[in-house]
Amino acid sequence: MAKFEYKGAAFIENLNTRKENSKTDDEQELKVDLKLTIAVKAAEISSSLEPALHDFLFLERGQVRNMKVSEIIFGYKMGDYCLSILGSTHFDVNIKNIKVKAHDGFVVFMTFTAQFKPTGSEIAKFAEYLKEHVDVVIQPASAELC
Repeated sequence: MAKFEYKGAAFIENLNTRKENSKTDDEQELKVDLKLTIAVKAAEISSSLEPALHDFLFLERGQVRNMKVSEIIFGYKMGDYCLSILGSTHFDVNIKNIKVKAHDGFVVFMTFTAQFKPTGSEIAKFAEYLKEHVDVVIQPASAELC
């Protein structure tokens, strides 16, 4: 399966901060769960989520196939990503709680949580842009530009 990649606008839905024990020592480190929503063509994410997703969600001309399906939830975590947002690049990002909702025109709204280690000032910046659209780049950590 192809790795998920995205470059474009994302809506910051929610921000949750916490402290966790460090993997390397006894200190606690700051972590954030940043819930984002993106609008993307289903064909662009089908190969990284589920190859049959596009055909399952849409009829031939782009209408939503089943209006009774409110959203599809994916129960796995995608790890080892990098996320560029609001002037900072974060590594060792995990993407989880992935949900997609179909809209006419082969468009899906994909909501997910990005988990990573920010600085305190970055959390303040995320809070400043809460419930707003921001530009993001999400790609595997192995990508050249990451």
